[in-house]
Formats: sequence, C-alpha cells, structure tokens
Amino acid sequence: MAGTKLKPVDIVGVGAGVAGIIVCKELAQFEHIYGVGGKAGNLNGEFQPGGNPFEGRRSREYPNPSTTPSYAGSLFAEATKSLGYKPFSSPTSAQTRAYKNPYGLTLGQCVRGGYCSGFIGGGYVSVNAVGVSPLRYHPVPSGTPRWGSGWKKAVAQYYNRTFNVLSHGGGQSFRANYLQSWDVPNVFVIGASAFPQNSANKPVGTVGALACWTADSIKDLYLKQPRALV
Repeated sequence: MAGTKLKPVDIVGVGAGVAGIIVCKELAQFEHIYGVGGKAGNLNGEFQPGGNPFEGRRSREYPNPSTTPSYAGSLFAEATKSLGYKPFSSPTSAQTRAYKNPYGLTLGQCVRGGYCSGFIGGGYVSVNAVGVSPLRYHPVPSGTPRWGSGWKKAVAQYYNRTFNVLSHGGGQSFRANYLQSWDVPNVFVIGASAFPQNSANKPVGTVGALACWTADSIKDLYLKQPRALV
C-alpha cells in the first residue's frame, strides 16, 4: 500500500530528533546502572563475532553477558547461519547474572520464570521459546480435545517441543526534545511515548538513556533558566 494511503495528509512525520551519538554516553550509563546483558557487535569500529553486525559503534562491552540461548534459539541460529545470515542475541535488561551497579546496588540474576512479557516493538522477525509458564501456555495441535486426559497428554508432549516464529510491524506517535511537553514546559514525560515511531527492538535501553539525558538536561539547563528547551 502506498505511503500516502497509510498516513493522514495533515500529519507531519519527523525523526526522533536525537541521534544515537548524542545519547551514546547516556546509553552506556544506563546499561551499567541497570546491568544490561548483551554482546557488542561494533566495538570501537571493530566488528565482534556473535554481536549485532548492524549496530552503531560502541565504546565498551555490555556489563553482563548475553542470555544463554534456549534449545529452540540454538536451532534457529544454526539454521540461519547455514543460509548465510548472522543471527545474534538481542540485549536484555533482565540480569543474566548477579550484578552490582556503579551506585552499589546489587541486582539479582533473572530466574527466567517466563512470566515477564510485553513491550513496545517495531519491525522484526524472531523466534521465541516460552519459559516455565504452563498456566497460560498450552501448545497443542489442531484436533486435540479441549480438556481431559487427551488434552493433558498433548500438553505434556508438545510443551517443550514448540516454539513460535513471530513478525511485528511498526507504528507512529508524536512528542518534543528533551522529553519536554510542548505546551507545559515544566512537565517532562519519561517513556516510550517520546518515540515518533516504534523501533525494531525492545526500547528499554533507549528509554533509560533518554531518561538519563533528560535528567542531565533538567539539572544543567532547565533549572538554571526554566523555559522551553527547543
């Protein structure tokens, strides 16, 4: 479908207004506060095996390692490698090991219980294997009885033999610089509502970096002279 048919004519689409290089320091700051786990793909201009080959240049590694891949994830990675692609694990804000951040706060390792879910996503294709959440996840084939011994047998048979291949589209929303309200300059809105469109990956790191950037801007700019920071 043509773009003119997707967007009303009275809406102006703009970029985020913040280049990655501007908040590079804040991204690293948030990652080390929150203990983000991952593998750098571009470390000081040198591409790293196992990392995202498409990411921008990073100045240092993530503070924690990537999540240990599941069996389904390993199968997916090997299959895509055989086709010439370069699969990689996305960074995670769920601690992959016990971690003490720069402020001395100890964050416990995620136990991977499988009950965490939900994010504002964008365009991507991924493979997911569910954690231990049998109360809400029952992958059974078509024709399985809705209840009874046949249903229970099918759940036990297919629970650890099923994974999902997903795709996700993007969307668009609207906001101002420094996460400051256009109409009320003493209101700063922290969160993913700042994005003019959805990203291709989970936005926790970007939201955290923008929060650090906004806090510095309030301290260094707004409090010295309250005004619209545009």
